Amino acid sequence: MADNLYTVSELKSMPLVDEIQWERLKKELPVQELVVFVDEYLCELSQTWLMPESKPLQLEADDLRSLAHRFAGTAGTMGLKKIRYFFLCLEYAPTLQEAQQLHDQLDQIVQESKVWLQSIVSSSSLN
Repeated sequence: MADNLYTVSELKSMPLVDEIQWERLKKELPVQELVVFVDEYLCELSQTWLMPESKPLQLEADDLRSLAHRFAGTAGTMGLKKIRYFFLCLEYAPTLQEAQQLHDQLDQIVQESKVWLQSIVSSSSLN
């Protein structure tokens, strides 16, 4: 059933980045552009999901699922595997309580993603 497809236990062990997708993207676009796109996405994600004034979990269930689906798709396109999986878990969360427990993990995942992005910026491949 759909609510068993994506689990919090798998989220915790999910790799941060889909290396195959990231390598594909690097063949299509300069790394500097990819970094800008990922950074913009992480900023939009933070504004939409993490700012105190944003309250996405107060949306109607269908609206919440739709928003989570949109963020999952964008993350998947960018190779942000753990963020994609997070939003799929949220999209299919069977209860608001489970959605809240998931949401509580998002800030840590975003911080890990920012550290990874900074490592890309700092790497010699940008020179």
